Amino acid sequence: MRNSYSSRPKNKRRSGLLSVWSAFALVAVGLCAVVAIDRSLVSMTWSQTQVCADAAALAGCRELLTDDLIRTHRDVDDRDAMVQRCRNRAVDLARRHASNSPATGRAVPVLTDDYVDVLKLVWNEEEGRHLAIFDSFDPDTVRVRLSNRNLQNGSGRLMNPGPAGISRAVISCEATARIHDRISGFRSGPEIAILMAPFAIPEHFGRRIAGTWSSTDDHRSPDEYSWDEEANEIRQQSDGLPELALTVLRTGTQVVPGQLAPTVICESSQVNPFAHQMKYGLQHADISAAGIELLAFPRAHHSSEPDQTDFDVLAGVWRGLIGEKRMFPLADLAAHTADNGLSDVVAVRIMDVTRDRDDQLQVLLQPTVMSSASAVICGDESVSASRSIRKIALLR
Repeated sequence: MRNSYSSRPKNKRRSGLLSVWSAFALVAVGLCAVVAIDRSLVSMTWSQTQVCADAAALAGCRELLTDDLIRTHRDVDDRDAMVQRCRNRAVDLARRHASNSPATGRAVPVLTDDYVDVLKLVWNEEEGRHLAIFDSFDPDTVRVRLSNRNLQNGSGRLMNPGPAGISRAVISCEATARIHDRISGFRSGPEIAILMAPFAIPEHFGRRIAGTWSSTDDHRSPDEYSWDEEANEIRQQSDGLPELALTVLRTGTQVVPGQLAPTVICESSQVNPFAHQMKYGLQHADISAAGIELLAFPRAHHSSEPDQTDFDVLAGVWRGLIGEKRMFPLADLAAHTADNGLSDVVAVRIMDVTRDRDDQLQVLLQPTVMSSASAVICGDESVSASRSIRKIALLR
């Protein structure tokens, strides 16, 4: 009996030791959890800062992508005003993005225009790299640096220290977005359509002919209208971009000056009506059904014509697109065969549409610049720079 009673104090001592070690272990686990939470909050703040910088750089590029890029008469004041608008746009979006970020207990650094660089990247053959030009008349790149390193109240200071008391952590992110103009073709996706009209604009690359696309380059076409972005309406005043008046005939399929030629860009058994293609572009199902991975130009021109019902709907679709932008293929008047009839693609703003007869539409088009999500960027100099089709993308 004595032996059995003598073992009880030992068990109590062991139980006490285990309780102390358990308490220490719980405290250690708690501290690790607190530090992990704090680190997670800092990491989340860094991610939000990077997303904010990316968005600001892209927004700045979108502000640079205006019709000023194809206007011939620009001066230093125009360039400086454009650059300042770009910076303002990037700063404004960064601040709105930061205010809408999830509440992480940390503050995304505030962007100022001093940390928004607007420049042009030019390839240097001798050095084998791009050089940055900061005084170009047509800048194409926006670089944003977002950091808390140089805050007035202390470098790396964080708002509201977390559970572990971490109050300082340097968060520094950089994002660069560029407007690419070397486009090798177009590729659709499940959520990406190719906004290309099923009508070809006549063009002659050997001569200047009225009623062709090149007549807008040498100002043989009148310049009487402009599009007001803020009011979202057409105004009767010149803007340096001549208009091109063309006719759409229900029964016209030939490529002739002054007329738009209906064309089937993607031949397949699932070709949508012209009105549907004009409104929604070439959708992924259309491209896939035609077996096309990359829609590149030059390519064949296959003429067709809408039926009466399609043409009636088409008239309403055209009027609903006034002010909007579409890509149009150019049909070469000098091409002797249809194999290379569609020579290139241009961006066009639809200015006005009238139906003066049952089987005829009069459309007024104007050159413009647009960024296409479906555009495929060429990584070298093998493709000529497009004057009007661009793509905005982040540089990584």
